[in-house]
Amino acid sequence: MLQTPDHATLLQRISQTHPDPSLQRRARLLLLYAEGRETAAVAEAVGLSPSTARRWRRRYLDGGLEAVFSAEVLAALPAEAPARPAPEPATAPTPAAPPRSDDAPAPIEARIRALFDDVAEAFGGKKKLKALRKRKPAKALRKLGKRLSKYRDRVRKRLSQDGLSARQRRRLVKQRKAIKRFLKRTRALLDELS
Repeated sequence: MLQTPDHATLLQRISQTHPDPSLQRRARLLLLYAEGRETAAVAEAVGLSPSTARRWRRRYLDGGLEAVFSAEVLAALPAEAPARPAPEPATAPTPAAPPRSDDAPAPIEARIRALFDDVAEAFGGKKKLKALRKRKPAKALRKLGKRLSKYRDRVRKRLSQDGLSARQRRRLVKQRKAIKRFLKRTRALLDELS
């Protein structure tokens, strides 16, 4: 999930050395997500609600560390101790293998994965969404958009019915807003892919 390997180091330093506990918590949250933990487990581990945990993850995926921490925080990190230079090898070093694409997913892939996870948490259907995620990204996003549109239409139809209690109406309005946000993110990712 982390955009670069350097981010893990910076997040470790923030979580261990920064005096502000809320910033330490954010750094720990991102590190736990990088380990591949689910939102509920991450939120419980750092003492936040799942929606707040998702919000910080989304901010990081959309804008990097600069979206989560202020420039002053990032600039004030203690400098690392300089590494000792390695002794010169007797033979020429072998060229490093090119980085594999599956080692560190591109930010777009991480944002697509986060979108699917958020939709699954909000509306259930994790098995169906996992099957969707196995498709090519653009095709999966188009299919997700269609499903969300159908669900939005069902919610609209239900809202237009008479006899709903205030509680039911609030729940449906909340679902409609969530669907709208998910559709907006889906369209943005599709635009970015094309």
